[in-house]
Amino acid sequence: NGIKVKLNEYDSLLTNGASTDDLKAKEDEIKDFIKTYKDEGNDNAVATGDLTISNILHNEDFIFIDPRGTEEQDYYDYGKLMQSFVMKYESHIYNNNNVNYLNFCKEAEKLMYENYDEYQLKFFLAVHLLGAVPFFELNERYELAGMFLKKGHELFDELEISYSK
Repeated sequence: NGIKVKLNEYDSLLTNGASTDDLKAKEDEIKDFIKTYKDEGNDNAVATGDLTISNILHNEDFIFIDPRGTEEQDYYDYGKLMQSFVMKYESHIYNNNNVNYLNFCKEAEKLMYENYDEYQLKFFLAVHLLGAVPFFELNERYELAGMFLKKGHELFDELEISYSK
C-alpha cells in the first residue's frame, strides 16, 4: 500500500524557513511522490546519499538538496532518512526539541519499519551513524559522536554483524 503519511495530525510543516499551514492538502501529494520515487526505481537508483529531513525543500515540488549523487540501493537513502527519525538528528543539529517534530519522527520511524525491510533499514542506519562519528568529533560535538557510535554498535550487535571496535 505504500507509506501512510499522517501529516494531518500536525498543524504545520516548516520547510526551509517557510511554513506550510495546510498539511492535509499536501498529504496526497507526498504519498504520490514517495510512491513514484519507489516505483521508478529498481534495486538500484540514483540516491541523494544525504537524505535527511533538513535536506528536503518543498515549494511546488519536493527538492532534495546537498546530493552526493551516487548509485546505491534505495535503502542507502532510507537509512540516512532513518537517522533523522531514530536519532532526531535535526533536533540535535539545531538545538530544538520541538514536540511536533519529535512526534513526527516517532510516527515516521514506525511507518518505515511497517513498510520496508527492517534488517536493511537498521543496517544502513548503522552505516550512516558510524560514518557520522568523525564529523561530530571534528566539530567538537563529542556527545553526539558518542550517541551515534553507541547506537551504530547496538544496531550491528542486534543484526549479528561481526566487526572490530
